[in-house]
Amino acid sequence: MHAGAAESQTPDSPRGQAVGGAAGHGAAPSELPLYVDLDGPLIRTDLLFESALQLLRREPLSVFSMALWLLRGKVHLKQRIADRVEVYPALLPYCADFLGWLRGEAARGRKLYLVSASEIRPVRAVARHLGIFAEALGMEDGHNLKGANKARQLRAHAQPQGAAPDKGAQAGAEAQAARPDAAAFAYASDSGAGGGARGAGAHPAGQQAPARLRERERAGLSAWKHALSPQAGILAAGVLLPLSLVFGWQLSPMFCVVLAAYVVVTLAYSLALKREAFIDVLILAGLYTLHVFAGGVASGIAVSNWLLAISGFLFLSLALVKRCAELEDSLADGREAPSAHGYLQTDLPYLSGMGISSGFVAVLVIALYIDSQNSAVLYARQQLLWLACPLLLAWVMRLWIKTARRQMSDDPVLFALRDRFSWWVGAGVVAMLAGATPA
Repeated sequence: MHAGAAESQTPDSPRGQAVGGAAGHGAAPSELPLYVDLDGPLIRTDLLFESALQLLRREPLSVFSMALWLLRGKVHLKQRIADRVEVYPALLPYCADFLGWLRGEAARGRKLYLVSASEIRPVRAVARHLGIFAEALGMEDGHNLKGANKARQLRAHAQPQGAAPDKGAQAGAEAQAARPDAAAFAYASDSGAGGGARGAGAHPAGQQAPARLRERERAGLSAWKHALSPQAGILAAGVLLPLSLVFGWQLSPMFCVVLAAYVVVTLAYSLALKREAFIDVLILAGLYTLHVFAGGVASGIAVSNWLLAISGFLFLSLALVKRCAELEDSLADGREAPSAHGYLQTDLPYLSGMGISSGFVAVLVIALYIDSQNSAVLYARQQLLWLACPLLLAWVMRLWIKTARRQMSDDPVLFALRDRFSWWVGAGVVAMLAGATPA
């Protein structure tokens, strides 16, 4: 949910959404509390569904237990799942633009409260991780924070915070009118829960979230590139996986075998292996290298052992960049290391050493290939290829310096694709290959 809510429409407010205002009482923006919905607006998923999936990954037979828990009510289901599952807030898919806006509001002194119908323990974990919320509100003591019940509890909570109805402060929302929780965010200065302020003024500067942040993301093709809900992801996997195997078989039976192996290893990684230190990065490097091998099978081009070795060492370096970047961030922010992958902050210098060495070994294998008979047969001007080595060494060193300076995004592959220096290195290597190859 977004900023404090009244039903009146401002010029930039989406139709059917509640937006907030100070109904002309002159309260400064920093005096008005801001209630932020966790599921949907802040994270592109649902915390309960994420927790249930995490429990299923760890204990597949728990699906039967969850069915029994649900028979005793959703409150009981949420409590039992929270008893067994620890949420890792650092790994949740946050809406970056909205989170940035919230950080700005908190920096201005505005009190933020995180709200979710999920069990209170994971909600508090998210609030502690982000460090911008004064308090977390969730399901506690058997009281489900949902729908009209949420409206009553938010009203009771808002009044002691200086947001009594006579001050016109409101619990905010990007909630659609059709959503079950819409009533929780549509009340304002009138006394009825679910009522709306009539004639509420526009937000003062800094109080209202931009319209583009209040708009809920549609499940269109552009949204699928970033994060879909788990429900949509499971549905898509159920449809796309069989289709990919059918098309893969049409392309080549061997390609279909490689694709099936990739699916099996990826599932094993997602369900268990990603929590095993060092095993996880080896699996990631292997999966990326498998992409190269699959491309050769699909195109009918034989992939040499040289290329597989170079790819393996280089992708291992990139996988270690990702883990080191996570540890660098947690260390700089004073947080505990993310426990999802089994690493400790004391592992950081050793992981960095392994990653840098792996990148250098990849360049060494390239040097050995240039000096081999294979290279002499394929390239008329073999000596030109040596210029690729210093270029690639500079690229590897820059990658790790960026990691140490906390300038590395979560995905080093995406970083390389967006990095101008990486493009110049790639262009230089391609130019050398073209110059060394006979016309």
